[in-house]
Amino acid sequence: MIGICTDSNSQLPSELAERFGVEVVPLTVAIDDREYLEGVDLSVDDFYELYRDGHRPAVRCNQPSPGQFAGAYDDLVARGCTEILSIHTGAQAGSTCSSTLRAARLGAHSVPVPVRIVDSGTARFQISCCCGRPARPSPAEPRSTRPRPSPRGWHPRSARCSWRPVRV
Repeated sequence: MIGICTDSNSQLPSELAERFGVEVVPLTVAIDDREYLEGVDLSVDDFYELYRDGHRPAVRCNQPSPGQFAGAYDDLVARGCTEILSIHTGAQAGSTCSSTLRAARLGAHSVPVPVRIVDSGTARFQISCCCGRPARPSPAEPRSTRPRPSPRGWHPRSARCSWRPVRV
C-alpha cells in the first residue's frame, strides 16, 4: 500500500487528511516570539484573529525537522504502508521550502520502506490537490479501505501537478 505524506504548507483540510489517510507534518510558526505548530496549535482562523484591531504580529515560519518526518513515515508504516509518497512545496518557492525537502529526505532514511520525495513545483492548496489525487479511492474500492493499495498504471502526472522527484 502507498502512504501519502505532506507538510502543513499544503493547507490540506484536516477532514480530507483523515478521509484519505494523509499524514500532515506541521510547520512551526513563530508569532510575536511564541511558537505554534501549524494546523495543530494554530488554525487559520486563530492566525487571522491575531491581526485584529490593526495589530501586525511578527511572523516567522520554520520547516519541520527530519525527526517529525520520520515520525510521520513511521505512522504510515504502522498502518501497513509498503511505500510512501511524500509531496511538498516546490524548492523554487524559497529557502524554507527547500529545507523542507531536505528534512523530508533525511527523515526518509530512518524508515524500512521506500520513500519517494516529490517537489510538486507548486505551493499551498495546489499541493492538497496533488495529495488527494493518488489517495482518492477508485469507484469500485470501498471507501473504508485506507491507506490505498498501490494502483496499477497510476502515474504522478495524472494528478495535474508538475512533479519533480527528489533523490533520497
